[in-house]
Amino acid sequence: RTTMAAALFLTIGVPLTAQSQAATITMGRTVPFEDASMVPKAVLDECGLPEKHADLLEKAATAQGIKLVRDDDAFKAGKGRILFMQIANSGGGGNAWTGRSRSVAVKGRLVQDGAEIGNFSGLRSSMGGAFGGFKGACALFGRDVEALSKDIAQWLKSPSKDARLGELK
Repeated sequence: RTTMAAALFLTIGVPLTAQSQAATITMGRTVPFEDASMVPKAVLDECGLPEKHADLLEKAATAQGIKLVRDDDAFKAGKGRILFMQIANSGGGGNAWTGRSRSVAVKGRLVQDGAEIGNFSGLRSSMGGAFGGFKGACALFGRDVEALSKDIAQWLKSPSKDARLGELK
């Protein structure tokens, strides 16, 4: 009877344990800018994109059934599945009369114990939808990172090499 219980655990329990560990992905507390010196100071000071993007990605991952842990110490330790991500670019133009346009580009890598599983680059842009001309830059950037977060969460379910997300497809 003990042998049967052990065999049953090995056939059912071990794969479930491995699966739950594989589903946990660690990232830093924020999604940093690749080069903050190239981002307008007002965007850095007012929009909070690194924090907002991490918050929205965590929410999107949870909706996809992915456990995403934001922990700087565990991220630096680099053990398990680690998501490295950066905001590569944010910009836009226009005005209230011609329409505003904002975009955010990101890139990232998913690594398992030091070995790369997959990588991606993604781009989303927005004019703000209805009454977009009356929305500020931060609101438009927020729409972009929300859409990117959903794209990335979907990619995390089945990561691949050199994936192109959002408007880069």
